Amino acid sequence: MAAHSFTPGKEVAISEIEKELRALWESNTDSTRASLMNLAIYSEAGDALERNTALLAEVTREHACRALLIASGIQREATPPRAWITAHCNLTGHKKSVCSEQISFELNGKAVGRIRNTVFAHLDSDLPLVLWWQGAFSRIFEPRFYSIIDRLIVDSTDWTDPAAGFLKLNEAIENSPLGLIVHDLSWSRTHLLRASLAALFEDAQFTAELEKIQTVKIIHSQSQRVTAQLLVAWLATALHWQTPEITDSGYTFKAKSGNSIRVELTAERGKSPVSAIRITTGGGEFSVIHDHDSRFVKAISPSGNAQLFPADPTDLAALVSGQLARHGNNRLLLETLPCLKKLLQLAS
Repeated sequence: MAAHSFTPGKEVAISEIEKELRALWESNTDSTRASLMNLAIYSEAGDALERNTALLAEVTREHACRALLIASGIQREATPPRAWITAHCNLTGHKKSVCSEQISFELNGKAVGRIRNTVFAHLDSDLPLVLWWQGAFSRIFEPRFYSIIDRLIVDSTDWTDPAAGFLKLNEAIENSPLGLIVHDLSWSRTHLLRASLAALFEDAQFTAELEKIQTVKIIHSQSQRVTAQLLVAWLATALHWQTPEITDSGYTFKAKSGNSIRVELTAERGKSPVSAIRITTGGGEFSVIHDHDSRFVKAISPSGNAQLFPADPTDLAALVSGQLARHGNNRLLLETLPCLKKLLQLAS
């Protein structure tokens, strides 16, 4: 059987990229180019170009952009930079295709250090730059690299050392001259789940129960420990819990009233990042349950009344599309990070 080969479009000389893109559109009168942002994806994985080209085919269905794929080989032998161009097109009104450009770069060895001049020189001018950094931060993630980024997407689930990763992230937020806006896909995985949980306590008869929480139990998939810890940090920050301590099964906190709150984290096999969160108070149990194959979560109050809410997507392209559709400054995540830092330090 022949080995599988993949080419991310037409290979072009880096000096000829813009000329070749113009020729691409001039030769295709049935399509029109569209772009609302620059979307760069940086990866040091060996299959970066193939995997991310497939992801962009999904993302560009809803978000027109100029996409810049960066396949980085820091540890590889230095080779001349290579580039390819292609487009992702979608029909509108069954007549004309609206297309997003994709420029792919392969940089190995010392060439990786020339990303700013080699890759970012091809940004669509005057449009914001969203950069999706895949995997753990490497030495390439330094001020000169992130100083021109408007929005940064990361996935802390992929970090082998989350404490070090969030420390690096915090440095970038503090040092970015543009006021870097950060999106963590681990945080995004519980966006709708958090809204469903909050809705339970919005009922006037249950709001006071927030001051009487005794235990919190979170069931998460084995790969989503950080996602569960972010949930804990969100609760602790919102409810002003203090002095966390680590236990065999999770953490304990002190409420404003002085009461002790026990938090348990349980990892189970499953596709849902968080399949259940159960909160017991003096008035009973509040829970949000998600079966991995369901498009909904079930929020249940102590009275047994159940409501269905939309579930968060688990597909990576859908998660990123959701982030691109939201235009806030992610203030809530930033407020949660100091508590998360404490939890990660305790766990390490």
